[in-house]
Amino acid sequence: VTVSAYADSDGDGYGAGALVDVCEDCASEASSSTITYLNDGSEFSYTGTTGWVYNVGMDAMNHPDLVGAQDATMALTVDLTSASSASISWFEATSYSSYYVYSGLEVSTDGGSTWTEIANSSQSASSWALRTVDLSGFVGQSVMLGFHYQGNYAHSWFVSDVQVDIIAPGPIVCSLPTGYAYAGGDCD
Repeated sequence: VTVSAYADSDGDGYGAGALVDVCEDCASEASSSTITYLNDGSEFSYTGTTGWVYNVGMDAMNHPDLVGAQDATMALTVDLTSASSASISWFEATSYSSYYVYSGLEVSTDGGSTWTEIANSSQSASSWALRTVDLSGFVGQSVMLGFHYQGNYAHSWFVSDVQVDIIAPGPIVCSLPTGYAYAGGDCD
């Protein structure tokens, strides 16, 4: 946007000299929000075999090493329709990792009909490890994110402190470059 302004040579906010046309600097003021999910798993949906349980001592959701073929997903739906970028983070730990079969984060863009892996579990994390995955490739849509476990008397997977960070574009705010003062009016 081009506006008329006076040169403000001494930086006091008042111009002096001839009126000139100056291009305003405009930028979007993005807003951010963080969604934190309860460690007890009450905000998730579950599909597949049973197995996800809340482990009070670890304050985390846990899929233990159960006998029998296990294939279970603990999922949440995230609205990224207004986002310009987003990420998910969580802490994870495993036990019995020498029996690891599969655990990872998957995404569904069709309500859970199909899933695509976006992060594989760090199968050797016997102590808590922070994981963060960029979700920017899914902005503009609502997605399901699923913690998917597979095994048969295999490893145990702990998931805690799940958090989704969303950046949304805000209003565009314009101002004069340094060294200029408005000749009147606002910056519309």
